[in-house]
Amino acid sequence: MLQHLQGIVDSIENQHIVLDVGGLGFALLCSRSVLAKAQCGTNLRLYTSLSVAEGGILSLFGFSTLEERKLFEMLTSVKGIGGKMAMGLLGALEMETILHSILTGSSTLLASAPGIGRKTAERICFELQEKIKKTPLLSQTTVVPELSGRSTAAAAVLQALESLGFSPAEAREGLQEASKKTVSPDSEEQLLQAALQSLTRRR
Repeated sequence: MLQHLQGIVDSIENQHIVLDVGGLGFALLCSRSVLAKAQCGTNLRLYTSLSVAEGGILSLFGFSTLEERKLFEMLTSVKGIGGKMAMGLLGALEMETILHSILTGSSTLLASAPGIGRKTAERICFELQEKIKKTPLLSQTTVVPELSGRSTAAAAVLQALESLGFSPAEAREGLQEASKKTVSPDSEEQLLQAALQSLTRRR
């Protein structure tokens, strides 16, 4: 099994990176953390996962850490979730946010990612919550560090809003409006719903 690749970043397009390894170009669908640090012309080492779909179609996925790859593998173990859908989730939200959402049963945040509906998000939480708790590599991962003094819930909601296509400025404004309303500042689902209502009215 292909465990990792190291080479020069040849190109970056959407969620895909082409990595030049000894003259061979490998196209990888990558996580949010990989895309955040990747720059064309620089050296990059990625942990990888190779998937074979129906018809023998190969897909190669790239991760910045072993923890990310393990979470990806667990996500694809859920019924109805393939490699591209799992990577779509890892491309929209930070790994820590996904882990936090699963462990707390906050399916609304997962459902905010493109391609992940409410029922799928609920199934992810239901099937993986206990498995993650029993997986040392993931259960010991620090979940959702506070950002700029914001609560963990607010930090997670900002990521969710940006994954839905709102700019960072719009996401912050929506969160500020939501915080003024009578919602629990520690409830991710209430904050997200209130922020979406505020932003939707503006558009």
